[in-house]
Amino acid sequence: MPLKIIRADITKLKVDAIVNPTDIFLSGSGSIDKKIANKGNKNKYDGMLEVSETYTVEAVNMDCKYIINAVGPCYIDGEHNEEKLLEIISPQQKESFER
Repeated sequence: MPLKIIRADITKLKVDAIVNPTDIFLSGSGSIDKKIANKGNKNKYDGMLEVSETYTVEAVNMDCKYIINAVGPCYIDGEHNEEKLLEIISPQQKESFER
């Protein structure tokens, strides 16, 4: 399957799912995260996710069907476990890159 890069408002894409980069609390405070939340997609997750975990919800007031909330590590200064950045790609993600 060929890769296609689209530069557009992610909240207006007519796709099956979008991936929302978020923090461990799914707080809706980041730029994309906030834009998605402002469309009415408030995360009702009661808890905390670990880095590399995902939480999928049905989309509300958007053309996509699902929102995959993905928690990634943050680079601070190289002294706060940033090596995790290299470890978070799941076997499924690696397999899809190899296709």
